[in-house]
Amino acid sequence: MIEDGGRTGGKRTGSRGTAFYIEALLLAAVFTVVILTLTRVFAWSGQRGRDAALLTGAVHLAENGAESSYASCDFGRTAAKEPALYERILEALGGERAYVEGLPWERRRVYHRLDSHMREILALLVPAGLYQGELFFLKTGERIRIAGDREGRGSDVVSKRFF
Repeated sequence: MIEDGGRTGGKRTGSRGTAFYIEALLLAAVFTVVILTLTRVFAWSGQRGRDAALLTGAVHLAENGAESSYASCDFGRTAAKEPALYERILEALGGERAYVEGLPWERRRVYHRLDSHMREILALLVPAGLYQGELFFLKTGERIRIAGDREGRGSDVVSKRFF
């Protein structure tokens, strides 16, 4: 009797190699599905965070009223120093473009009351990542700093504190 390590006739060695490749292929497919799923979950989570930032600002605005709520604006400085970015901002504004273009913005940071125009402007720019600045709510003494990534991936609330 000839020992062949438990193999009989060599037919099963080919099937073992094939089984290994099939298992490796299935494992790669499972990892791909997991990675794609996690990517979607993280993207969804980031969007929910941006939505929460807008909701937080809306709640503060309701508590404080527009007359004591302000947003920092760098439109004049951006127009002077980064004209391409300023044009992207104007394009994102849609119907509010004329309002922004019609104001005499200084070349430094200014503060605009959070009236209906500014709320609409922020609602357009924050999700697009084109707003970087601070919201001030004087009655409650709160400040929210928003950092946009300027690449269109949205904005994040960096800090929220009392002043």
